[in-house]
Amino acid sequence: MNKVIVDETFHELKQHGSFSFPFKVYQVHLSEYDGMRFPAHWHDEFEFLLIREGQMQCVINGEAMRLETGEGLFINSDTVHTGAAVNQADCSYYGVTLHPQFFGERAMAISQTYVTPFCDTPFLPFYKITSDALLTKLRTVCELSASQDLERNINIYIAVLLLWKELFLACKDSFGIDLRSRDSGQVHEMISFIKEHYNQGITLDQIAASAGISKSGCNHLFKKYMKESPLRFLLRYRVEKGCRLLASTSMTVTEISAEVGLCTSSYFCETFKKIKGITPSEYRRINLA
Repeated sequence: MNKVIVDETFHELKQHGSFSFPFKVYQVHLSEYDGMRFPAHWHDEFEFLLIREGQMQCVINGEAMRLETGEGLFINSDTVHTGAAVNQADCSYYGVTLHPQFFGERAMAISQTYVTPFCDTPFLPFYKITSDALLTKLRTVCELSASQDLERNINIYIAVLLLWKELFLACKDSFGIDLRSRDSGQVHEMISFIKEHYNQGITLDQIAASAGISKSGCNHLFKKYMKESPLRFLLRYRVEKGCRLLASTSMTVTEISAEVGLCTSSYFCETFKKIKGITPSEYRRINLA
């Protein structure tokens, strides 16, 4: 029986691939899991699913979707997800995991331009793959993983880069940033600051100072590229972090509201419903169903 080993926060403990080549392809049947479903979990790696035969009902960050034979799915890092058989019929699929460091250190040009935006945005938990171009490149990656040739890893690396290029082009409008602009570095610095300190009482002054600009400059860049104010972005990010805690812990709503930096549970619930359209309790029920 296959198992997903997680800690108390549902963080998967298994290492995928090796430190020197953090990439792994799995050929899996849902019947290998208890109850024909893999449990809710998250991990630092990106993941691709490709359905070989059958159907899979997925829930990613509270959003349900069905994958059919031949369809694929990209799941962003740090995203809670689960998958189950439809009508108790088995489903065969590929699971492809790769760590962001597969592309090199964060400061390197390829990683900084084409990978970091995926890690930085809290608002792109997944992308359903239906285009022939992306599906073909994903199949190629899966097939190459079975090779025993000396050049296997370099062929996989090239194939993953081509797959990632197609994914980036499909998702780039979701990042809200012109990656060729001089401003993009400052926006990434401010987003990184928010991600690191979101659970503290951070202010607009502190967000702006993290990029060495004024408050008005901070507001201008966020509204230009993210289409919202920095404080609105912070609020949405806190709600997204609350989503993970609702799906992966038994913490109360009061405990979660304090954990994500919102002062009261009533304010958290009110904000959560405005942004997600459902209450925290409803969201938790969907993810634990």
